[in-house]
Amino acid sequence: LQQGYSVYDTLDGTGPCAILFPGNTSLASSPIKNDTPTEGGIQPLIKATANSVNCAFIRLGHEVGLPAVVSMAQSLGISPAELPHREFDYIPSVIIGAATVHPIEMAGAYAAVADGGVYHPPSFIDTITDRTGTVIFHGLANGRRVVSTQVAAEADVALQAVVTSGTGTAAELYGRPVAGKTGTTNNNVDAWFNGFTPQLETTVWMGNLRSEVPIYIYGQPVYGANYPAETWHDYSYAALSGQPVIDFPAVNPA
Repeated sequence: LQQGYSVYDTLDGTGPCAILFPGNTSLASSPIKNDTPTEGGIQPLIKATANSVNCAFIRLGHEVGLPAVVSMAQSLGISPAELPHREFDYIPSVIIGAATVHPIEMAGAYAAVADGGVYHPPSFIDTITDRTGTVIFHGLANGRRVVSTQVAAEADVALQAVVTSGTGTAAELYGRPVAGKTGTTNNNVDAWFNGFTPQLETTVWMGNLRSEVPIYIYGQPVYGANYPAETWHDYSYAALSGQPVIDFPAVNPA
């Protein structure tokens, strides 16, 4: 979006995708696959986002360039330790989540989209007051703009489609607009749902810090689309109870 793509531009999501990146041939020997073979074909970016079509995003990442992908991630607060910004020091699969990222960083990144493109470094502490009631520390740092309001609004459109018609329908809140993204790593080792309304972002991660063991609950493999999205829904329903319903900002016509 930053480079001028529209959420309605079309991409080729056909898999598997053995795309050669500058200086990196890893996908030639180990092509990326889509989670479901029927997800492929020519489709708009909004649909590829809604259905988590891996090969569509691998091809899009090839078009914009890995350095641009990594630069944007770092602008949104993802640690350089996980995404070193050197031209060929990362693999193409970083586009679809190969890096290990802390949930607090993901929450900060999605909160920046929710806040119209302004990033605020996350803080576990809101305020500290002394015994006289004077505020001596305020955790919410001044934000910095990382993308335009237009780009953020377009991202909202694609991420709302995830919840209304894609992999994140379990997160839908009746009568309240929601945007978000599911995520599941290979072999169901990690599962995510990052979701937001215009006034609240929440990240749900399920995984095992000690080993890469597939996650099952009641014998069912955990995907971002089931337990994380359902958990997000239940928490957000309670957290937003009594809060006004706010619409996402409209995309300005070209």
